[in-house]
Order: sequence, then C-alpha cells, then structure tokens
Amino acid sequence: MAKEDVFSYLKEYGEVSFLQEGVNAVDQLLLNELCYLPLTGLVSPEFSRASAKSLASLSDQVQERQVLWDQNPGLATTKRRDLFQLMSELSRYKDLHFLGYREEVSVVTERQFAAVVLTIPEISYSQVVFRGTDTSLIGWKEDFMMTYRSEIPAQEMAQAYLKEVLANWSTDLVVTGHSKGGNLALYASLQQDSEAADKLLALVTYDAPGLHPRILAKDSANPMLSRLTAYRPQESLVGVMLEMPEQTKTIQSRGQLLMQHSIFNWQVSETALVPAVKGQTLLSQTMERVFDQFLDALPNAQLKLCVDTVFDSLILAGVADLTDFQSSFMTSSRRALEGLTGIPAEKRRAVLDALATLMSLIFQEGVKQVGEKAKNKWDVREDIKKRLEAFRWDGKSD
Repeated sequence: MAKEDVFSYLKEYGEVSFLQEGVNAVDQLLLNELCYLPLTGLVSPEFSRASAKSLASLSDQVQERQVLWDQNPGLATTKRRDLFQLMSELSRYKDLHFLGYREEVSVVTERQFAAVVLTIPEISYSQVVFRGTDTSLIGWKEDFMMTYRSEIPAQEMAQAYLKEVLANWSTDLVVTGHSKGGNLALYASLQQDSEAADKLLALVTYDAPGLHPRILAKDSANPMLSRLTAYRPQESLVGVMLEMPEQTKTIQSRGQLLMQHSIFNWQVSETALVPAVKGQTLLSQTMERVFDQFLDALPNAQLKLCVDTVFDSLILAGVADLTDFQSSFMTSSRRALEGLTGIPAEKRRAVLDALATLMSLIFQEGVKQVGEKAKNKWDVREDIKKRLEAFRWDGKSD
C-alpha cells in the first residue's frame, strides 16, 4: 500500500481479523480517535466486562447517538462520525468493546477530562484512551494552565482513573492519548506504583504537549519511559510545548500548520505511520524554542494572571464553548468583546505585556532565520507592547 491515510488503511485491512494481523500502530491510532466521540449514556462508567458495549451495538443506537453527537459538534465531527460508521461495518472491529467511560467538564474544578477502555476479547487486547481537549472554554483554560502549574486537575483525575483500571485488570494494557490526552496518558502512567505499572505494556502519545520539567526530572528513571512511543508530525505546533522524553518519532502529515495536528492528515503505509524523512521542520523547531523562551521569560504568577483574566472574563460574559461562535457568531462575538473590554486596566497591562513578550520572541527567531542582525529583544518587546496598548479592545485604533 502506498502512502495513504487512515481511511485507506481501513479499506485495505478492514476485513482482516486480529488473529491474522494483530493490533498495530494504525489500529491503536484509530481506536484512540474513536474516543473523541461523546459516549455519555451510551457506554457504562463501570469496568465490569458484563457492562461492556460492542461497537456494533453502539452503531445500532442510532437515535441516541444522533442526539448526543448533534449536541457536541466540536467532538462529533464529520470525519469522526464517518470513521465510526466505517469501522462499525468492518469485520476486523466487530469484537471491539467499550467500557469504563468517565467524563467531567467543570468550571468549578477547572477540569476537562474523559477516558474509556477499549477491549478486543478475541485476542485479550485492552487499550486505555485519554481524550484530548474538547471545545469547552474551560478545557482550553486548563490547557493553558500547564504553562504555570506542574500538575493540572485533569492529570490528577487521569492518575486516579488509570489506578482504578489497573486494580480491575488482570491482563496487560496499552495506554494512549492524542494532544492533551497524550499528556494525561504520560502523566498518569508515570505516577503508578511499579507493581501496577508492570501491567502497562506500552504508552503511546500522538502530538501531545510534554510535562512540566519538574515532573519529568522526578521521573527520569521511571521504567515506563522505555515503553513510550511519542508520535509527532513534522510541523508540530502542539507537541513541541513543554518537555517530552527523547523517544519522539517524527511522522509525515499532509496538513498545514495546525491542521498537522489532525490524525486524518497523517500518512500511513501498510500497518505503520510514515516517518518524516527530513524530520522536524524549521517552523516547528522555531516555535519550540519560542515556547521555551516564553515560559522562561515570564514568572508563573503573571502567566496565571493572564490565563485567569482572559478565560474567566470570557466565561463570565457567557462564552462557554468554541462552538458557540458557529451556532451564534454575532451574539458570541459580542459577549466575548464585552468580556475582554471589561478587563481592569492593571490586568490588561499584564496580558499585553505577555503578548508583547511572545511576539518579540517570534520576531527575534524570525530575524535569526534570515540571518540579519537582531535588535535587542527588549527594544522590540517594548515597541510591540506600545502598539498593543495603542489598540483599543473595542476594535478601534487610537
């Protein structure tokens, strides 16, 4: 099979049983992606095998799925629905079961979390999947909290979830996650005690941001790291954030910029993800340096102030989900603008200062790439900051 995508893989291997061709890297990626689909009320939160729901039976619950997925268009995208439908019709996945589905999205706990266990009984295969960021504003806020907190609420819940799975499991497990889900998978796996962790056969992350340096330093000798495979597309802008162990495999994606992040753009050859021959692109390397320098330049207190200020202002203004802009663009835009213009002057200055720092670092890295002599970065920073301060947040310039 030539370099294709995951749908091409399904056409090629969809009728090949797992007894003939065992679970491979592409299967693990596909199972992981299925778990972005909302499953509340469809899959039991219990870990009992008797409560497991097969992919075929989920497919039969047409009306229930339709209502739930229509309420969550950011997660139940067209391509994910197509993927679910196709896999449910293929004999290779007829014995795929779901159980232990847990989800929490809470402004109170500032947590966005979801996880589920998938099993293939005929080959005694089990995969724990942690979902990545959804479209809730609190989910995005929690992502940004990673910049100043060594641990976030979803990581703590992921650790507890995996511990409970391990206590209820006698066979080996594979743990996976895409984006924030990969971060949760990595964190949760590293926090398990050695006896329980022996059941963890492999840990796989897909374009996932890394961990806080303190966490990674503490777990540098953890044997789980030897079982980690971290995939990252060649122009990753998400997987270059924070610190990831060295076991990173750069793969080929057809997407541009942030569309590199979508697994539907990742290239597949036979049963493997296609390596990026030229490795990480210059843009990805540049943004990796910028992100590291940005976190070094700003104190945690300012980062926290900026994240709280922007997201809390939007949430209090009534913007709860990014899909609000799709369903009611004018109303949501007005609420967002009202929330941002209502930010007190002192907090606004802190946000503008952070933006100026980020933009100046990007400018400096850009200058380095073209080989020109860079201005002092703080001069550039002050110039950008003045321009930002001169811009009125009601959309008009002074």
